[in-house]
Amino acid sequence: MSLKIKYEDLENLKILIQKSKNTLVFLSEEISHISGVPNYKMPHGLVDSPWQGIDNSRLLSFDFLLAHPQIFYSWSKEVWYDLDKYKENQVHKLIAELQKESLITKVYTESIDMLCQKAIIQDVVEINGNPSAFCLKCGKYFSYDKVSKFVHQNEVPYCDMCGTLLKSQVRLDEQVISKQELLKWKSDFIRCNLCILFGTPSSRDEIISLFNLLDFEKLIVISDKATPFDSKSYLKFNNIDKVVSFLEDSFI
Repeated sequence: MSLKIKYEDLENLKILIQKSKNTLVFLSEEISHISGVPNYKMPHGLVDSPWQGIDNSRLLSFDFLLAHPQIFYSWSKEVWYDLDKYKENQVHKLIAELQKESLITKVYTESIDMLCQKAIIQDVVEINGNPSAFCLKCGKYFSYDKVSKFVHQNEVPYCDMCGTLLKSQVRLDEQVISKQELLKWKSDFIRCNLCILFGTPSSRDEIISLFNLLDFEKLIVISDKATPFDSKSYLKFNNIDKVVSFLEDSFI
């Protein structure tokens, strides 16, 4: 794949961003990998870790959390509750700056790492949630920092009001996207004038359906890899770094 980018395409992108009244940005998990954040659905830990040998699809399930909370949160300590060490990258910083200039309206992210919040990006839809938690009985909210404190003391987090197990707000494998959520997301995609996709999105049917709502001239793809939407995009850029640098020079 050629990494050459035509200057006129970059200028075209700049003009599209300037003219758009409603720009939506979609960040795939790939963008977090730039910051060094690992894919939490891949195997992690030492060979003698208590979760080794357990298939990730089983471990990342509600039934497993209820049956084996100690193992679940032991795994979470090394994977979810270690995310605060990662820093936002140039993509996050660019989006935050463009948002300050009222050039971006909405941001969708597939990542759970809260790097958008670190970059002070507003109005973020976290498709897969984040590791803050809530009580399974009374619904009380617990911040990431509070849950992290529990698990780093090798404790299973329970509600301080009713004593019930906490569940993180990360969307587990069997948790479906609700019709209400999907309708709201579809509305955002239909109403946007411009959609900028950073990275390669998941192949989840609901995510594919969102991009299929977009007209050809509305979609810009910025990804170092091939995506399912390259042929449907108005512009496709194969080098994230170069595009981000150009937009920084143009708008910041």
